[in-house]
Amino acid sequence: MERAPKVLGVALGASRAELEARLGPCEALEAGGCVYWSRGVEFELAGGRVQRAVAHSKGDRSSLRSAAEPGEAKFRAFAGDVGGARIGQSVSEIEKQSTPTQRLRAVPTAADPAGEAGVYEYAERGLALEISEARVIRIHVPIAPARAPEAALEPPR
Repeated sequence: MERAPKVLGVALGASRAELEARLGPCEALEAGGCVYWSRGVEFELAGGRVQRAVAHSKGDRSSLRSAAEPGEAKFRAFAGDVGGARIGQSVSEIEKQSTPTQRLRAVPTAADPAGEAGVYEYAERGLALEISEARVIRIHVPIAPARAPEAALEPPR
């Protein structure tokens, strides 16, 4: 894939001003990111530009905050499609569309303090999907930079 998919119409590299013009003011500014609790999405900013987006399941906490201090606020479920993936989508639906490129090592975050979700890269789609109980629980655009590949690729569960 030449380009990562947009999230709520926001492309990687968009300025904070462009982000807020599209989605309104950030509901919270945390750990270098613009968080929209009510929309179920957060955007990591570097140099004032979007470098990553994470779409969340209902009840998740911000993944931009440390696992040690996740805070009290929780996301509403992200509604929409990102590169053909949706929160709550089943593994069987995903497998009909494409095959993961590799499995990534889950790093503990405020969203997943134990780091137990299966994380699968879909390079041709420009994203990574976190899977738990055979369903998509988080979508990362682009592939989460803080995660490192594991040796073997196991099918999503």
